[in-house]
Amino acid sequence: MSLLQRSIVSQRSAGLLMGVLVWLGATPLLFFPKPLPPQFGLHQVFTKTMAAIWRSVRRRECLVGFALLMSPAAGVAAGNLQSGLGKDFHTSETTVIWLTGVASAIACSIGSLIGGRLADRFPRGYVYLFSGLGTAVTAIATALLPRTAAVFIASTLLYNLGVGFIYASYSALGLELTGDSPVAATQLGLFAAAINLNVNYMTRADGIGYHRAGATGLYLVDGLASVVCIVPLLFLVRAERKRRAAKAMVAA
Repeated sequence: MSLLQRSIVSQRSAGLLMGVLVWLGATPLLFFPKPLPPQFGLHQVFTKTMAAIWRSVRRRECLVGFALLMSPAAGVAAGNLQSGLGKDFHTSETTVIWLTGVASAIACSIGSLIGGRLADRFPRGYVYLFSGLGTAVTAIATALLPRTAAVFIASTLLYNLGVGFIYASYSALGLELTGDSPVAATQLGLFAAAINLNVNYMTRADGIGYHRAGATGLYLVDGLASVVCIVPLLFLVRAERKRRAAKAMVAA
């Protein structure tokens, strides 16, 4: 919105447009079903609720989930910084506005739709990690390619397509790990905190990379950090799937 009001509309109009978009985005909430009543009373929140949360999050599969989400395997922090990289790629401000705004939102939405389908058909941990690998490869390629507007446009759209894959697979993975937990909402909040933690520290790391070596450093830090973490995490997910399969066979 800051870029938009500088180039296309006034600050007042940009603020009003932002407000309208927020209200439109929240409108579907009016049609959501009513939530179930809480299982714990107010006096139980700091006793039974905390005990239930602890039992849920200490399960092995949840700990594996936290390992995935807290690592930079699919942090996609560069997506938070792309709107400031236009000058590095000799791209006009107007192009940057539309590219990192509407165009990236569309690419991310398409990625989310496809990623959701994949998360229903394949193990969600694998979908999450391979989605992170896709954005990592895109980031590394962007670091090595010429600094042109065409490269910036193509890489930004492809990167945000991968971000959509990650959003969908992360959401599906979180729902799978919570299952029918009585504290599912709190547990999902903890998973959200975990992935936000990696986005925050990777945004800082990417910024250091930019300070040291410009856009090349930013994208290399973003991509290489993901690749380094993805390989061991793939083995971790594979081992956990084998453990769960063996447990299911014993139970049967």
